[in-house]
Amino acid sequence: MSQTLCKAPIIDLNKLEKSKRGSNSWLELCNGVRLALEDHGYFIALYDKVSSEVEKEIFDVMDELFDLPIETKKKNSSDFYFYRWVGQLEAAPLHESFGIVYPTHIQALQSFTTLMWPQGNQRFSETVTSYVKVAAELEQLVDKMVFESYGVAERHYESHIAATTYLLRPTKIRLMVCKLKVKVVIGLLLMSLLLHSSSWLAWSNGRIYAPRHQVLLKEEKQRYTLALFTFNKGITDIPEELVDETHPLQYKPFDNFGLAWYYLSGANSMIHSTAKAYCGINTTASIA
Repeated sequence: MSQTLCKAPIIDLNKLEKSKRGSNSWLELCNGVRLALEDHGYFIALYDKVSSEVEKEIFDVMDELFDLPIETKKKNSSDFYFYRWVGQLEAAPLHESFGIVYPTHIQALQSFTTLMWPQGNQRFSETVTSYVKVAAELEQLVDKMVFESYGVAERHYESHIAATTYLLRPTKIRLMVCKLKVKVVIGLLLMSLLLHSSSWLAWSNGRIYAPRHQVLLKEEKQRYTLALFTFNKGITDIPEELVDETHPLQYKPFDNFGLAWYYLSGANSMIHSTAKAYCGINTTASIA
C-alpha cells in the first residue's frame, strides 16, 4: 500500500482575539477551518492559551499516572473500551492509555484522582483541570466556527454543545529499551478532530473528510500524547440546511456512542467508512 504524506494546513486561531464575531475577518477564519476539514479532515491550530508552566506540569503528572502499579491502573475500568485503562495487550505491548471520563466536571475528575491516589493528589487534579479547560474551549470554538461557516449555528450550535461530553485519554507509547523520556505535545485540535472525525463526516452529510491515521515513531523516543474525545449524548440529526441537490441526504440520524461501539465491534471493513457502514443511507446497521 502506498502512502501519501500531505502538508498539514496551519490556522492561527490567536487572530480571533482581534476579530469581532460576525466580521469579515471572523467569517474568513471560519471558512478556513471548514475548508481544512473538508479537504484534509484535520489541521494544526496555533492557539497559545496553554501556558508553558501548565504544559510542563501536565506531562509531569502524567508521568506519575503511568508510574502507578498495574493493580492500581486496572481500577480505571469500564465496559466501554474508551473509558478504561488499556495496557499489556499482546497485539500492542508498547501501548498504554487511560480513560478519564468527564474531565471538565470537577467532581468526576476528583473521583478519578481518588481512585488512582486514595490519599489524594491535588497537583494532578488541578493541572488536568487547567489543561482540559483550554482544550474544551478550543474544541467548542472550532465547533462554533464550523457551524457558523455552514450557516447552521443559530439553530443548532447551542443544542450541540448541550449534548457534548468529554473524555481525556492520556497515552504512552514506549520502546523496549529506552532511558530517555521525550514529552511530545500534540496539537489539541489535531488530535481531537482526527479521533472523532467519523461523527463529523455523518453530521456534515459527507462534507467533512474523515481520514484514517496512524502514528509513526522513527526515533528511539518514548512518546506521550493527550487526546480529548467528544461524544454527544442522544441522537444526532443531520441539519436539513446541509441537504440539497448537490448534497442529497447520505446519513440517518445516529447515536454517537452507538457509532463508537460499532467501530469497536469490528463489524465494518477497515477499508470502508465506519460512519457510512453504521448510519449511511441504504445500509443495514442499526443505530440501537
